[in-house]
Amino acid sequence: MKVDTTIIERLRTRAGRAAWLRFKRARQHWAVRVLGSRQRHTLFVAGVQRSGTNMVMDLLEQDMSTMVFHETDRRAFKDYELRPIDCLSQLVDETAAPVTVFKALCECQDISVLLDSFVGSRCVWVYRHYEKVAASHVVKWTQMPETIRRLIADDGDTHGWRGRGLSEATRSALQACYHDQLNNESACALFWYMRNQLYFEQSLAADPRVALLNYEQLLSMPHESTAGLYEFAGLAYRSRAADMISSPASGKKRKPLSIDPAVRALCDDLFERLVSARQLRPATAPMGR
Repeated sequence: MKVDTTIIERLRTRAGRAAWLRFKRARQHWAVRVLGSRQRHTLFVAGVQRSGTNMVMDLLEQDMSTMVFHETDRRAFKDYELRPIDCLSQLVDETAAPVTVFKALCECQDISVLLDSFVGSRCVWVYRHYEKVAASHVVKWTQMPETIRRLIADDGDTHGWRGRGLSEATRSALQACYHDQLNNESACALFWYMRNQLYFEQSLAADPRVALLNYEQLLSMPHESTAGLYEFAGLAYRSRAADMISSPASGKKRKPLSIDPAVRALCDDLFERLVSARQLRPATAPMGR
């Protein structure tokens, strides 16, 4: 019987990760018993879906000092949304890790509240060019024009987490771009706009607890960017964590998406604002990594 080698490799990877996490937790509890408790803090990883946040979570999980809660972890999430703050606080108190990491994508509108709720907490807001994000979105999210239409209906309903925090200024910008023939690519780009706009609407650009991380920069400068990420998170970059990052594929460029000119102009302006804001500073990775 022929066995799919891809399946074997996937199982091997899962088994390896599970073993690593068991060893890591045991090592953390040992450190508490021998060295005593260390000061703890919480790190939130925010951004729009398909912006590279999974990569950032995986990078942080490589360090011995972290406890990383992915969005599929039912202890911290329900239907991909973070559980109430008191539940998260209990998880932080129970872990032996100095740094607890939560993904906060559905909570982009609540970053300030989350930071104020956890002493010494920080947030990394991951962003990626809107065209790359939209290209990834359209594969899975095929009804985005209808989502945008419902969000701008101004009926007082947020329609779940997607519309939470939607300001009148952003709603007006969406209304100016929406029309009955809006295609899915343009609607996905508008979704990128409305969720990344929350970064500025919460004045996070002026908050030293928050740093922007450009996903394209992470790919092009993996060890330097990861070292900067670790430094911001209060971790020492001694591992080869960034070895998991593959170099961007070269070759023929992908054909631009069919995004409405008005939508593209709106997103171009916001992307330039993100690039011009205070970024996570790359750091020099140790020799030999």
